[in-house]
Amino acid sequence: MAIFIDHYIVLGLPSGEEGTNLANEDIKKAYRSKALELHPDKKRDDPNAVADFQQLQASYDILKDEKTRKEFDNAVMI
Repeated sequence: MAIFIDHYIVLGLPSGEEGTNLANEDIKKAYRSKALELHPDKKRDDPNAVADFQQLQASYDILKDEKTRKEFDNAVMI
């Protein structure tokens, strides 16, 4: 069974229809802010820091690309 990850939530953004209406600049700002917060260099004592940061990067990669973002949005709305 696959685990569903809401990429908007990972970036600290609203999900669902509200998330689909966000501008690319809003997504970029949220990513940068969250990246500073979750960067492994700032969380050296957290054993999950690298995995959390990698998930943040993967979520951003999906949402920053118009095609993959649309595919994700369509899958969520089903």
